[in-house]
Amino acid sequence: MAKFRNDFRKKFFRDNKHLGNLGADKLLNETGTSDMEITKKTSKPSVNSTVSQKKVSKKLTYDFTEYCLLMMMMMMMMMMMMMVVVVVVVVVMMMMMMMMIMMMMMMMMMMMMMMMMMMMMMIMMMMMMMMMMMMMMMMMMMMMMMMMMMMMMMMIMMIMMMIMMMMMMMMIMMMMMMMIMMMIMIMIMIMIMIMMMMMMMMMMMIIVSSLFDYH
Repeated sequence: MAKFRNDFRKKFFRDNKHLGNLGADKLLNETGTSDMEITKKTSKPSVNSTVSQKKVSKKLTYDFTEYCLLMMMMMMMMMMMMMVVVVVVVVVMMMMMMMMIMMMMMMMMMMMMMMMMMMMMMIMMMMMMMMMMMMMMMMMMMMMMMMMMMMMMMMIMMIMMMIMMMMMMMMIMMMMMMMIMMMIMIMIMIMIMIMMMMMMMMMMMIIVSSLFDYH
């Protein structure tokens, strides 16, 4: 078992020089063979194959550890891309929501303004009418009648205004609720994504740790 482990280590450090010779020379020297000797041994051309062919085959072959590392890199890249996409989508959604709310508010304001204008106009008209009437005939009865009418109109206006205000409040409340719900949903989504990422990382770590022999 020890022999196999040593051989594996030697092979790994030889095939994966790009990872950095972390104690490679020390490990090889323990067995009595240097780096140079091993390379000499391996690069001896065989009888039936030329050197160029050997080079090509060496290029194409991957060590298992190397393959795993490559896969890990790919996975990481994919995860990063996914995260970026999700974030962008969320931001866009938020922006859209904000725009919608702003539009709604604007509409409400406009409506309110219109209503106010209408009220003012009505009152003005009433006043004018009153004045006209008074001018025309200075009769007590007419005046009384007009006063009554005015009062009634005012009352109706007030009620209308109240209703409008109530409606506005309701709408705003609804919008706020919607916003809060959306925020919560997005938060949950992000949390799930992070959890998934963590799980993936853990799995990768386990695989990698199983590759290297620490004992």
